[in-house]
Amino acid sequence: MQRAEFREQVEFSEQSHFTLYSALSTLISALCLLLVVTGITYSGWHRVRQRVLQSEEYHFSAASVHVTETPPWVPETIVNDVIADFNAVRVSQETLIDQELLRELAGAFRAYHWVESVDHVRVSFPATVTMDLTYRTPICMILRPNLQDAYAVDRHGVWLSSDYFTRNADEVNRYIKVLGVVSTPTGNIGDPWDDPAVELATVLVDHLSPDSGFLGIASIRVEKSGNNRYNTRYDFFLTTSRGTEIHWGEMPLKPDDTRKEQLLTLVRQYGSPDNAPRNANNRIELQ
Repeated sequence: MQRAEFREQVEFSEQSHFTLYSALSTLISALCLLLVVTGITYSGWHRVRQRVLQSEEYHFSAASVHVTETPPWVPETIVNDVIADFNAVRVSQETLIDQELLRELAGAFRAYHWVESVDHVRVSFPATVTMDLTYRTPICMILRPNLQDAYAVDRHGVWLSSDYFTRNADEVNRYIKVLGVVSTPTGNIGDPWDDPAVELATVLVDHLSPDSGFLGIASIRVEKSGNNRYNTRYDFFLTTSRGTEIHWGEMPLKPDDTRKEQLLTLVRQYGSPDNAPRNANNRIELQ
């Protein structure tokens, strides 16, 4: 009886080893087949790679690039303008799957003066690059003494092209005017104005938005006093569309600044800053 049981155990063990051997053989055969297929595929791709990448479907051009819809003040030619400058500094024809090309292309758009940031770059077939852009938005117009031209700047004090506003004079009136700036931009369009008076003015305009229309503010005047960085003072005056002057005071803003809320309270109480009480200088004084 014991010999029969031993014989059954041996037969079962041999059957188990045979099953394990069969499974391993099948697995090894599958892996070999996979390696052969991969090798053939890679070899085939390596032979045709250059021909495929040079085909029209992978070819890079201005028509390949799609960007976020532009607002009215950004030229519709933005893609052609950027690509023209971009190609001028490249010596070879590239394809869409070149990652270095995509990085340089994003940098070219980032350097364009109407682009604040390049948020995302996507590549899809055939021959398409989609770029999500955040455009610079004018926040106010700088009017320099004795000059008719208005200089558009964004909330960071960056000097923007005024071509659109020169052609559309009515558009200029939609923005708060900043008076009292005597400097001129020292860099190129797309660079910061590099004047604390402009920088502080844009911070103030941004602070008043989106309530500036409700408050009726039409312009901001800056008065600079002092001749060095230790005693320089920037004093700001707001003027409503009806000519009422409001002495805002110094900038920059303080963490607990309540001057905007004071103005809003006056509007709620009197209907408009123009109806609020004024001081001996015929202006509203904020604390």
